[in-house]
Amino acid sequence: MKKVKIAFWVILIGFFIMIVLQNQAFFMAKQSFMINVYFRKYFTAETYNAVIALALFLCGFLIAYFSGLAERFKSGKTIKTLTATNKTYLEELTQVKKEVEQMKSGTAAPQAAAVEETVETAEKAAAAADA
Repeated sequence: MKKVKIAFWVILIGFFIMIVLQNQAFFMAKQSFMINVYFRKYFTAETYNAVIALALFLCGFLIAYFSGLAERFKSGKTIKTLTATNKTYLEELTQVKKEVEQMKSGTAAPQAAAVEETVETAEKAAAAADA
């Protein structure tokens, strides 16, 4: 998968370089913008089209980054709570297994069967927490 990623990025960068080189005249042309607010006209300094394209790309990238930021924080919090829950289930499971081993070594055979059922239930709960 790592090689596929590298190949994808190399191809993408190659296409980008090809587009820039084939349209060099467009990207090196200078452009000035006018903003007409009813009572006044504003003119920007002449800038290269490449700079404008790069600025628009960066603006889009930042908008996409910040729009997904809240969801990433929520996902991180959910992962932390699920990990903590899973840890408590596993600790409970190890305790129950120790109790089962103690009961198996003792004389309480009927109680061991009931405890084994509890162990199976705890294992199912831990498996459900992992999923």
